[in-house]
Amino acid sequence: MQFKDVFLTLNFYIFFVKNPLYSRYLTYFLVVQILFIQFVSRYPEKIEHYYSRGFYPFIANFYRVIFGWIPFSIGDFIYALLLLLIFRFIYVMIRDKFSELRNYFFATGAAISIIYFIFHLNWGLNYYRTTLSTQLKIESNSYDTKKLISYTKKIIYKTNDLHISLTGDKALKTNIPYTQKEIHKLAVNGYTNLNKIHPFLVSKNNSIKRSLWSPILNYTGFSGYLNPFTAEAQINYNIPLNSYISTTCHEIAHQLGYAAENEANFIGYLASIHNDDPYFKYAGQLDVLRRLLSEIYREDKKQFKKIKSMINPGVSKNLQELSEYWKQYKNPIEPLLKKCYDGYLKINKQKNGIQSYHNMIGLLLNYK
Repeated sequence: MQFKDVFLTLNFYIFFVKNPLYSRYLTYFLVVQILFIQFVSRYPEKIEHYYSRGFYPFIANFYRVIFGWIPFSIGDFIYALLLLLIFRFIYVMIRDKFSELRNYFFATGAAISIIYFIFHLNWGLNYYRTTLSTQLKIESNSYDTKKLISYTKKIIYKTNDLHISLTGDKALKTNIPYTQKEIHKLAVNGYTNLNKIHPFLVSKNNSIKRSLWSPILNYTGFSGYLNPFTAEAQINYNIPLNSYISTTCHEIAHQLGYAAENEANFIGYLASIHNDDPYFKYAGQLDVLRRLLSEIYREDKKQFKKIKSMINPGVSKNLQELSEYWKQYKNPIEPLLKKCYDGYLKINKQKNGIQSYHNMIGLLLNYK
């Protein structure tokens, strides 16, 4: 068999064009899958019991054991291969002057059907599980500005105290003394401690990787992501180390099956502050402080100025460092990509879309 034949076999798009019966049935199966997901999403307790705490931990742990030891991201290579196959398919369509539109349609439907099935089997059903609020017995996520400001002051005091203990000088910014690989290993400690408080938050055999797509992530505005096909936590290796810590803890929460962004943010924060390492505690408080300040700025700009003056200059430098990092990558395409991701989140039952990242504040202020 020649290389060309192997590539043709790998390129399922072309395979399905040449085998229209398979592609038609798989496209019909896609419709069945969508209807099925819409039906089972109405029963979060069942999904929680049978999938999120039943089947998912088994398959996720399997993938982490298989891929976790490999020093580079297998998931990123899979995405690269998929892109090559898509470009190949587009080339074939143009070369054939779109002569088989019906077959192209069903071939695309077949490919989407396969990806849709694997996505929900491997991870996607976690979007429809019981909410973290229910699991933690948080009765309400609502709060008022007074409560927000009061809580933010407490976080400022904690962050300032941690900052002084680490630097010994209010004016100096905190520098993380660890490599990214050391951060991957140290992050597990926070989840080990958190598991003693919340037994359902079990983290083992983590698969944390530096994303090969990090230069692209810079321009799309993402610090990391979970690959649902390999269960690898992908971290943007360019971001400042304080953010690298909080992002690592966030992506591990996704590995545990908490798909909602606000829930992953909240669990990641808890894992950071329950870590025995003071730099992890600081990074967790710094990340939450950034989100709280953003919320106060949106609601009351006068109070924001007063609150901001309470922060140690060194802490402000750490916050400014992250802000300046993302500013250098601002571009016209980023908002469009964020809009696409916003739509993706809404399709998967996160009604606030990309704003759900900040909805962790309701969990924070009402968590006991």
